[in-house]
Amino acid sequence: MNQQKIGEFLKYLRKNKGLTQEQLAEHFCVSSRTVSRWENGNNMPDIDILIELADFYEVDIRELIDGERRIWIKKQKKQ
Repeated sequence: MNQQKIGEFLKYLRKNKGLTQEQLAEHFCVSSRTVSRWENGNNMPDIDILIELADFYEVDIRELIDGERRIWIKKQKKQ
């Protein structure tokens, strides 16, 4: 698990939603310093907050843990 990559992805997702660190911190009842530490890769959110972040940003939890979007390809089975 690459904390730096996860942090960069969290920052990307936050900015993409047009939020400041302060706004995100308020939403999740944490300090803006905590959000900064997540985005700098210094700390990781607890698993319960990771789940909430995934729901908030509408991404799969595995994408957060990988620090990048995945392209899911569904293969159709031929009958």
